Amino acid sequence: MITNNANQQDSTNGQVESQNTDTNFEAMKEGFNSTNQAATDAMAEQTPASQPTEEPEKVAVKRPANRTGEEAKKPVKSTKKDRSMAATVENGRKFNANIATFVPEWLSNNTLIVLASLQAIVALAGELVAAVNDKLVMHGNILKDRFMLYDDIEALGTRVLNELKASGAPWTTIVRADHYVKKLRGERIIAIDPNEENANHISACQTTFVNKLEHFNGLITLVSTVESYDPIVADLQLAALKGRATQMASANESVDVSQAELTATRRERNKCFNEETVGLVDRYQTAKASAKAVYGVKSAEFKSIKGLEFRRIEE
Repeated sequence: MITNNANQQDSTNGQVESQNTDTNFEAMKEGFNSTNQAATDAMAEQTPASQPTEEPEKVAVKRPANRTGEEAKKPVKSTKKDRSMAATVENGRKFNANIATFVPEWLSNNTLIVLASLQAIVALAGELVAAVNDKLVMHGNILKDRFMLYDDIEALGTRVLNELKASGAPWTTIVRADHYVKKLRGERIIAIDPNEENANHISACQTTFVNKLEHFNGLITLVSTVESYDPIVADLQLAALKGRATQMASANESVDVSQAELTATRRERNKCFNEETVGLVDRYQTAKASAKAVYGVKSAEFKSIKGLEFRRIEE
């Protein structure tokens, strides 16, 4: 009986201890939860929910220093002025148009700068500028015609040389003909010795139009001495070769005449612009000075003409 009582008491004590243990665990659990909730609430108070996410800091762009209240000014691009001869003539026309409206009327004791004289000189200058341009075009066409006439002369000389060989011309004649053909090509007849020192040599490049005509005439003279030279092709026949040489000489003369006429027209134009006192440039510079004196530097009349440029022609 004592044993049973003891066992019952132990069992009872075990149940009590088990209940106490469960109670303690629950209490500890609630304690942890309370602590976690308190920590969460404290963090929420320190970090408001509406606080935005931080963005990377922007780098400030430096602006050019300027005066307070002023915007930075952009650099002004300089305008290029037309400094051609045609522009000078046009400026003369503008000058004349303006002074014709001046009040009081444009007058001067200097007959070179009265309106009628200025109108005459600017009209003449315009005609001479146009005349030079026309001469340039004509001279260019004449040069082109001569170039086409001389362009294949080397090839023609080679064909004549081969025709001489085919006609049975003497070897000495062929050698001399080859000499002229090489001259037409601008080749050296005798090679220069690389070991030779301090020697003067005539230039091999004798290829001006005058030189080529001279060499071609020499070849024609040589061909005329060969009786067996009788080609079938028309442009290789002796009469055709002589006709070609005549055309070449005429082309050279035409170029010389055209160049002389162009030079003379340029000289006349330049004199009209550049001549002291009576030339276009000096007249308009004098007229400008007169306007400054009569109407004043700040006058509307002078301001209307002061920016007009009159430039001499570089020779």
